[in-house]
Amino acid sequence: MREIILNKNDFFPLATEVLAGDGMFTFRALGYSMMPFIYSGDVLTVQPIGLDKLKAGHIVLFRGAMDNPVAHRVISKTFLDGGFMVQTMGDALFQPDGLVGGEKILGRIISVRRGHRVICLDQWPHSFSGYLWAKLSPFRSYLLSTLNFSRQSLSSLLRMIQSLKMVRKGLKALFADSLTSHIAHIDEVSPLSCFKGFESFFSHDEVDYYKNTYILSASLADKVAGTLQLVNFDDEIGDYKGWWIWGMHVKGLYRGGGIGEELLKKAIRQAEEENAAAIKLSVYKNNRRAIALYRKLGFEETYIEAINNQFKIEDSKENNRIIMSKRIGFP
Repeated sequence: MREIILNKNDFFPLATEVLAGDGMFTFRALGYSMMPFIYSGDVLTVQPIGLDKLKAGHIVLFRGAMDNPVAHRVISKTFLDGGFMVQTMGDALFQPDGLVGGEKILGRIISVRRGHRVICLDQWPHSFSGYLWAKLSPFRSYLLSTLNFSRQSLSSLLRMIQSLKMVRKGLKALFADSLTSHIAHIDEVSPLSCFKGFESFFSHDEVDYYKNTYILSASLADKVAGTLQLVNFDDEIGDYKGWWIWGMHVKGLYRGGGIGEELLKKAIRQAEEENAAAIKLSVYKNNRRAIALYRKLGFEETYIEAINNQFKIEDSKENNRIIMSKRIGFP
């Protein structure tokens, strides 16, 4: 199915017309306010619904602040000034949006497509979990803080285990036969959206801005394990010129298995095909493991006055970024 990109001035009239005729439409979500139930890049299906039929736990699409389309969960419904109004709230947020009237609501989200998986929100257990999360909204701050603490603790434990040389060697051997990398197509935005920052590349303005960008994806048995951006800045961008690596990220579960190295090698090969003279990246100086990997592949620290001065302003003195560069065609 062909995907079109609309700004909000075109989105609302088209959505209203389709839903007014009892039709349904799909759109791609951007943002993190509905995690962990909806991820940025998920494709949402909307159907028309009367305000009187909305219940706590339903997810609605409505016209939010600054006329932006918003898909948030209904946490309560009230009768006010002769009509129903609903209170909505993002699943990952601590504060509700405020009361939303029927004139602002376009429809209800009935399904979520994430890659090849379709989640029907009316089916168990998704309907119950949505209702439960809506009812627990008064305790949201405590619940999210507890979940974040638990996640950070598990992540720290995992990193400690993955730092062991024996474990890293075993992971590389385990991943060797199934690890592949390729240049991702725009249609792959949904599986790549799990990497914070990548969803913005697929918005209209960013596609125009990063017209000379490759997104490289590494997979293990068809599951996305890591990704990075390879960007060619032209002279109009400013101090960033030539080919740069940005946003390399490997999922926590797969770190230590050679995925970052595979992505970097793929980026270097792609830069060679583009006849690049060099390839650059920035890294925080306390990220010793990453710096060791970059040096292994031939990157050396370099200095670009304007960018390094920018880093000194933006970063802390204890952990500022450095620039590393590799000459293409040299080992």
